[in-house]
Amino acid sequence: MLRIDNASFYRIYKGKKQEILRNINCTLQEGEVLSILGRNGAGKMTLLKCMVGLLKWSAGESLLMGKALGHYTHKEMWKIISYVPQAKTYSFDMKVLDMVALGCNPFVGIKPKAKHFEDSLAMLDEL
Repeated sequence: MLRIDNASFYRIYKGKKQEILRNINCTLQEGEVLSILGRNGAGKMTLLKCMVGLLKWSAGESLLMGKALGHYTHKEMWKIISYVPQAKTYSFDMKVLDMVALGCNPFVGIKPKAKHFEDSLAMLDEL
């Protein structure tokens, strides 16, 4: 379902190339769970962001269902992938149900329908 092929990521810091990730290869099938462990600053969030296309790999690529991420529109991709960014503080007051319903965003036109909230409740029950 998600495959990472020979991917690397670097940044330029103070005029020097700083390698963050090198030669990453990974294949995840539907239903598999991946845990990424490491010390602070090791590149865990950078890896996740590269995997889902929020950052561009310096070399290599991420393939979703056999297709490079660049071949998907944002709407198509976010119907398949869910990503909740790490946050230490929240700047808005939101109920859990509303937060889960945000995952329906690629399927919502202008305003969420009752079915979107029903689906969100069902997911919370499952979890």
